[in-house]
Formats: sequence, structure tokens, C-alpha cells
Amino acid sequence: MMRVSDVTYKNLDALAKDTELSKQDLMEMAVKYLTKKYFLEKTNKEYAALRKDPKQLKSYLKEQEAWDCCLLDGLE
Repeated sequence: MMRVSDVTYKNLDALAKDTELSKQDLMEMAVKYLTKKYFLEKTNKEYAALRKDPKQLKSYLKEQEAWDCCLLDGLE
């Protein structure tokens, strides 16, 4: 069991009624969404930092180019 504020509980209850999903399903969906969102934000932040360092970016692109031949799927 997890405690939430009254406002959060009311919002969750309203969502459950509107969507016909259980509160548990809604909480699981919210956690999955936030997990993905956090991952993408963190990844974007790391790529932005990589782009600011020309030496690291060059090294990354060189390594990426070396691995590109491994796919052999013919897609560019």
C-alpha cells in the first residue's frame, strides 16, 4: 500500500472512472511513463554534453561508424 495526498487520490479516482481502468493500472502506467521520460531526458542531456566536446564527439562517431558495418541490413 502507498499513501498519496487527498488531491492525488481524487485525481486518480476521477481518472479511473473516466478511463474505466483500475487505480493500480493507472499508477503502473504513470510509473512506466515517468521512467521512459526520465530515461529520454537523461539520454538527451548526455548527448548534448557529448556534442559540446568535439574530441569526445569525434571519438563517438568513429566508434559508431565502426559498428555500423555489423548490421549488414542494407539500411542507411
